[in-house]
Amino acid sequence: MSDKVVTQVEVGEYQGHPVIRLPNGRRYGFTFGLGKAKAFLAHTKAVREFVARDSVSDLECSVGEYKKHPTLSLPNGSRHGFTFGLAKAALLLAHEQDITKFVEDHDV
Repeated sequence: MSDKVVTQVEVGEYQGHPVIRLPNGRRYGFTFGLGKAKAFLAHTKAVREFVARDSVSDLECSVGEYKKHPTLSLPNGSRHGFTFGLAKAALLLAHEQDITKFVEDHDV
């Protein structure tokens, strides 16, 4: 992975673990690993609901706020979960196929 502005999906490694980097117009993109990718895929419906109306029906997920902006937290096995705002939620949905392929290629 490079230090240039990310313009396409990249797959690489961080400390020996696979990561996916989604282009978001910034230098580092939006980078996360297999656990968070699986959490997104398991709760795609909740992410769609969150983007559409800032609420979710999935009781495992929670809507919160950070600096007066709505956030969504997905359970992923860690105590922090996978938390992001509306812009990243839309980015995740736009790259659902890329994330699916990433999980299929790296889940052992």
